[in-house]
Amino acid sequence: GSYTDLDQAEVLNSSSGLLNYLFGKDRTGTLTKEKFRKLQHELLEEIIELEFREYDKANSGRISEADFVRFLLKNGKITPKKKAQLIKKIENIWPSKGRGISLPSFKSFFHVLAGSVELERALFFLDVEGIGVDREEFRKISSWVSNLNTSDHVVNVIFALLDDDEDGRIYRDDIAQVLLDWRHARGLDKAGMHVSLGQIRV
Repeated sequence: GSYTDLDQAEVLNSSSGLLNYLFGKDRTGTLTKEKFRKLQHELLEEIIELEFREYDKANSGRISEADFVRFLLKNGKITPKKKAQLIKKIENIWPSKGRGISLPSFKSFFHVLAGSVELERALFFLDVEGIGVDREEFRKISSWVSNLNTSDHVVNVIFALLDDDEDGRIYRDDIAQVLLDWRHARGLDKAGMHVSLGQIRV
């Protein structure tokens, strides 16, 4: 059936925390674009922090390089055996937490992953000759996509993970199954609330 005034009254009279936030407990408030953007931002920040805390059990503000790679590979279209090999590769380079990945660095690269469509487009235009991109080029592209600074250390971990021939360059094929497919694997291509992320919207 159709949505009626009675249905709306029932919803407004519910004890929804979201409605309380948006319209106040007395439901006399109004929802502005600015308030909705603030809600989007706060929701995204909470999602990112929850993802980070999954690996930061000690609440130290940093996770290991290996745990960062586990996060990257969690939804990648690669076999469990290949995932285990890649994680072991990173653990051999950084056997303990080492420098680690901070929450701000994690957050910045989360935005890069969510903006993988723009990342792929930028890589295409920058690498028209098919010679790949080096660390600094990748860092600049990532920073542009996220509108946040991508740390040198995050880039070093990405290259250690994906630069199989260790020539100091990565190619689209190197990153496709990990970085470019991340957005789709997380369901961010499906219809839903759009959230502004740096240069892109998801």
